[in-house]
Amino acid sequence: MHEIASENPVLRIGTSGWAGNGWRRLFYPPDLPERDWLTHYARHFSTVELTATCYRLPEEDMFLRWRDMVPDDFVFTVRAPHRICRRKRLRNCDADLTAFLRRIALLDDRLGPVIWQLPPTFRRDVDTLADFLPRLPREMVHVFEFRHAGWHASEVHDLLARHGVAMAFHDHGGRGTPWWITGPVVFFRLNGMQARKRCYGFAGLEPFVDDMERALEEEGRPVFVSFGDDAEGCAVRDASILQHLMGRKPALPVMIAEAERERVPVPIVMGGEDR
Repeated sequence: MHEIASENPVLRIGTSGWAGNGWRRLFYPPDLPERDWLTHYARHFSTVELTATCYRLPEEDMFLRWRDMVPDDFVFTVRAPHRICRRKRLRNCDADLTAFLRRIALLDDRLGPVIWQLPPTFRRDVDTLADFLPRLPREMVHVFEFRHAGWHASEVHDLLARHGVAMAFHDHGGRGTPWWITGPVVFFRLNGMQARKRCYGFAGLEPFVDDMERALEEEGRPVFVSFGDDAEGCAVRDASILQHLMGRKPALPVMIAEAERERVPVPIVMGGEDR
């Protein structure tokens, strides 16, 4: 498990996956074979969200291969299986949970936060959450993403805080989330523009900058940002723009001037009424 907490909180910007359909012409050299894409990606970003784990648990050798393809300071965030979060809805899943946790532990010091994404149809169920959270190993960092707004209740906040589990800030469906700092990291999952088939650009990302700086400077928490995968290549484009906005070297510097000229306003608000 990677040592995430530190005296100087770090910002990690990345994407959900590294092999979107629109990336070949935008990000990867045309002669670079796909087997080397992750290594190239890891030279420009410090984290990536593994999504293959949602659908089918990869074999052990795949986790070992991923771990060896990235630098020492790179970390993977890992999406928990849909079988646990969507099909079984955190219930009666001990065998699945054990298999998943053992497998991702192979990433060793490249393992970052584990994302538990609950579907929009999964309404607040405090008893189920209270039963599930103690089953999660404390040596790992866990982040829950609630897609149904009913989870944004004080009893859920207190439960997450008691177990040291973070809540993901997301803009799914154009909705914001309350400003809850309940775990060791602050995690932004930005995929709200996918349904509109467009990129965030400068105008869409600038509203998030204050939240991220607040998390780093005032809350003293490491910040993770993950852009949703897409067919148009917006994820890697927007991740590069955010690197620029946050004072980091952008992965795609040639995109910055073009993106600055666009500046089409995007009505996204993060934080809601509980800021």
